[in-house]
Amino acid sequence: MQDKPQTPTLNAIMADLRSADSQYCNNRDFVLKALSSGGWALKYASSTLRCDKELVLSAVRRSGYTLMYACDELRADIDVVLTAVRDSGQALAFVNESFRKERYIVAEAIENDPFAIDFAHPTIKNDKAFIIKYVQFLKKRYETLAEAKSAQQERLELQKKMRVDTEFYSIEANVISHYWK
Repeated sequence: MQDKPQTPTLNAIMADLRSADSQYCNNRDFVLKALSSGGWALKYASSTLRCDKELVLSAVRRSGYTLMYACDELRADIDVVLTAVRDSGQALAFVNESFRKERYIVAEAIENDPFAIDFAHPTIKNDKAFIIKYVQFLKKRYETLAEAKSAQQERLELQKKMRVDTEFYSIEANVISHYWK
């Protein structure tokens, strides 16, 4: 009776990719499968596969930060860049310099993470109109978060009151049932 070949686990796949002489680093199907566990597998892919747009998009959808492992050509690809900064605003740190000057890309990054402004091109950082919009966005976001926090606190207080009321009624029922025997 022949033994059936075992399918490697995702941990085994990642371990194989990490080894420098891995036969899998240039195997597109293998890397694509590894990317399903997280975009970080792109780090271990061959330089050829780091220029494969489908693989890189798969990686940055899971973690925008993995843009750092993409080839320069894809760091300058609008689809890849937007996908990355929408997942992680700080992926702006890894995009082609020309995109750091683009207001709409910086705005997408900031929407995801306000600290992404740190990676914008100096022309954007010195653009008074853009910075005013940025500050207005942050103010609105803060107000929205404050409202959500207030609503959450109200819900928690109501839950606490309901729990206290329930405990009181439970105690009251026990006392009544004890004395009405």
